[in-house]
Amino acid sequence: MLRGLHRSSNVKLDNILLYVCQPFMFPFNSISLVRKFNQYSVKRSIQRYSRDLNLVDPLFVSTVPNACDYINILNRNLTVYYCVDDFSLWPGLNQDLVRKMENQLLEKADILVATSQKLYQKLKSIGKPTHLLTHGVDVELFSHTPLVEHQCLNDIPNPRVGYFGLIDERSDQSLIAAIASDMPSFSFVMTGPVATDITRLKMCKNVYFTGPVIYSELPALIKGLDILFIPYLV
Repeated sequence: MLRGLHRSSNVKLDNILLYVCQPFMFPFNSISLVRKFNQYSVKRSIQRYSRDLNLVDPLFVSTVPNACDYINILNRNLTVYYCVDDFSLWPGLNQDLVRKMENQLLEKADILVATSQKLYQKLKSIGKPTHLLTHGVDVELFSHTPLVEHQCLNDIPNPRVGYFGLIDERSDQSLIAAIASDMPSFSFVMTGPVATDITRLKMCKNVYFTGPVIYSELPALIKGLDILFIPYLV
């Protein structure tokens, strides 16, 4: 974060040139002074780059609730809230603050987009134009079948049940431990960064943690798994 102090960069994507502005911001938005500083920092950076780029009739698109503080920085033509998740349920976040921020963003947004049917029904009840745009998949990458399985599976016995993604408080460790105990002949493979205490699962002899795997190597990981599961808490 400190390295990117008021830094901008350009990214070429096909025939589109993207300008990335990275204003300096502090965490702890629940502290009013911090929140005001973040508003000032973002406003200063965005206005400077918008002048340099001569932005005319910009569209404002946000995927996070705290963008409610930054909508009025530009004289935007349209504001879109692209709701990708219910952030008020995320572990480690101030749920009340996130909920208030999202309500403020919903009041200011012109168009709402949801990634799931449940989120769509929630947003649609507000009465603004709402659209359902579900998550996609990288067809080109996952259509490719590797010749060999990923090396992180070399010492893990078959058959294998696998999950890949973030391992945090949303992971249902009780469920994983229970089915691992009931299915001792199966290996349960957990792939991804660990952001919570997994002491309980480490005690299970047939539960394995491989650590993160590079995105482009996921097909090789999947090749070595017999069953895929998403053991999230409901």
